[in-house]
Amino acid sequence: MKWRTIIYVILLVSLTAVQALPRSSQDTEEKSSIGQHFSQLQENNFKAIAMIMFAQYVQGGTFGRAVEMAEEVTALARRCAAAGRDNPGCLKPLDTIFLDTICQEENLPSVTDCCAKKDPERNDCFLSLKNSSRGFVSPFERPNPEAACKNYSRHQHPLTGYFIYEVSRRHPFLYAPTILSVAIRYEEMMKNCCGSAEDPTHNLEECFQRQAPKVMKPLKEDGLRQEHTCGILNKFGERTLKALKLAQISQKFPKADFVTVNKLVVDVANMHKDCCRGDMLDCMHDREEILHYVCTNQGILSSKIKKCCEKPLLQRSECIVNAENDDKPADLSPHVREFIEDKGICERFAQERDTHLAR
Repeated sequence: MKWRTIIYVILLVSLTAVQALPRSSQDTEEKSSIGQHFSQLQENNFKAIAMIMFAQYVQGGTFGRAVEMAEEVTALARRCAAAGRDNPGCLKPLDTIFLDTICQEENLPSVTDCCAKKDPERNDCFLSLKNSSRGFVSPFERPNPEAACKNYSRHQHPLTGYFIYEVSRRHPFLYAPTILSVAIRYEEMMKNCCGSAEDPTHNLEECFQRQAPKVMKPLKEDGLRQEHTCGILNKFGERTLKALKLAQISQKFPKADFVTVNKLVVDVANMHKDCCRGDMLDCMHDREEILHYVCTNQGILSSKIKKCCEKPLLQRSECIVNAENDDKPADLSPHVREFIEDKGICERFAQERDTHLAR
């Protein structure tokens, strides 16, 4: 098992993984091809994301088992990228390949019933097993600061890789770039606190207590936000989710015209459908497309996101979500009389329905 290889590249993927995703739309076959994804992401990035996916699908599995399955599926992806479309097995959807890999493993917890099903019911079954409830996976054990720094000095990359595995299985719906960005914060905390351990005036306990909440806060916030969004989509449907996102985006970008806002609403809703389904690669691709659009159209969207768009790609989404709402247009009326007093309002509503309500 090549633990050091996969653990080390997990840190490298955090800088390049999302940037490696394609910008152009592709047909279903290409989008689902494991060889296509392997070529776009490159081996190290693909392997790191695969390990996160396995940790999220099989939360009760061990770190070593997640690494082994990631190695196996990456080897298949490498062969498929070289063989093109000659091998029919290479054209299977990514989720099918990942679930086949899981179901071939012996003694994995709680997957037997799901593996007996056929796709897409099998995938739905696996997604239903994902559990983000507190206590489902035992909580992190807080290590002794001195012991943690000693372990870090000896096993820096394995320690960070294990942290990513533990985060992934405790947050099975969280998308990979969020997990990888938290890993960067974790690495910085360990470096800052442990780097000064020899200084007699340096208090390790105080350093970890001060920095640990900064590492975990984005993780908790993103996890709750995503769980809430997926709950709305699953319980109330796409129409309700779009209505919510329409309100949020209109408040964030009050100067944007309706066509632009509506485009973002549709794109964001489609992204959440992929993310909530557990399709991590398409989820990452969708989010990168949205960030690219927003940052290349700042002039018509917002004056408050310039600094966000200058950040590394992994940090942009969090920054934009937390950015201040843009200033309202000076000529924006506080009233919406046209939707109440206009004589043709009933006729337009009958013709446009949801579009009229969205306006």
